[in-house]
Amino acid sequence: MIDPYPGLIRKECVMSDSKPALIQSLPVYRSALFNVVNGANLGDSISFAAELDLDDTYELRSGATPVRLSLETSGDSSFVVADDTRAGQPGQRIFLDSCLTFMSSRGATQELLVMVEVDERDDVADVYALPLAPLEPKTEYTLVGIDTENARTKFAQVACVSFSRGTRITMASGTDPDRGSACRRPRSHP
Repeated sequence: MIDPYPGLIRKECVMSDSKPALIQSLPVYRSALFNVVNGANLGDSISFAAELDLDDTYELRSGATPVRLSLETSGDSSFVVADDTRAGQPGQRIFLDSCLTFMSSRGATQELLVMVEVDERDDVADVYALPLAPLEPKTEYTLVGIDTENARTKFAQVACVSFSRGTRITMASGTDPDRGSACRRPRSHP
């Protein structure tokens, strides 16, 4: 798996008084940066599934950059915005609303997760777009699918860490598990 946003996806385990919490930092776009440029919702930002219409065409604004949304996973598998975040209000709940499928003007499909932040009154505080592959500014993306059933599964795929060729594995001390010395390169496989 290639990391489309080097350095922005991070996982760590934080110990609390009750049990450990997993904190994930994700590269998201604020909804205002991904807008309808052609269709029924002309001018609107990306939103949750109930407000979207198939065949609307979106564009990422020129110069848009992702921001880090840090999420803490609680014991019941719900998410809250963590303290170490650049987007969202720490302590607010986050819901995985949907996985959207877009077709670019070049004919390639692109998926994007919609994450909704709600305040203490359960009102929508903000909406974030987590693309599953890089988005290109000033490229048209037509909404061709809205999936509200499998967003959590797609999120789990994003959150998984996979090893790629050339990954070095060491002990926590930084030593090679076989020789007790600095890490070695894994053997090449044909």
